[in-house]
Amino acid sequence: PDVILMASASWDLTRYGANSVQEYKANLPKSFRLLASLLPARTALIWLSTMPVAKNAQGGFLVPEVEEACRSKLRTDIIEANYYAIKTVQEFKLDCIDLHYYFRRHIHRRAKDGVHWDATAHRRITNLILNHLCDTWSNNINLINRLITYE
Repeated sequence: PDVILMASASWDLTRYGANSVQEYKANLPKSFRLLASLLPARTALIWLSTMPVAKNAQGGFLVPEVEEACRSKLRTDIIEANYYAIKTVQEFKLDCIDLHYYFRRHIHRRAKDGVHWDATAHRRITNLILNHLCDTWSNNINLINRLITYE
């Protein structure tokens, strides 16, 4: 593949019980090592940090068995997981787009379930990814002046 976009904190942090953050921290380097051994050097592997979730998030990944236990601490667990993931991505010399950073002041774009985002936010995500790829591949493609701005 030319590009792999990867993110997994929301899923992982709601599946591994009380030790979810510790298991996430242990599994992330393993995943990167495995991918490094399998992927050609030309593949752009880009980690996407998890976007902010609401205090009372609801969604398909919050299954009833874990919903109550996870919901109260999911926001802070995501911040911790993002911090660790970005450090790990840097150690492995991979790329990262910190979506949490870009969207922390655009919470009004979040859907009512507290997890998903509206169409404008998704256009911004696509724009961030495409700009990142243009910078990475240095193909003299300049989208920088076309970054989407919105309130």
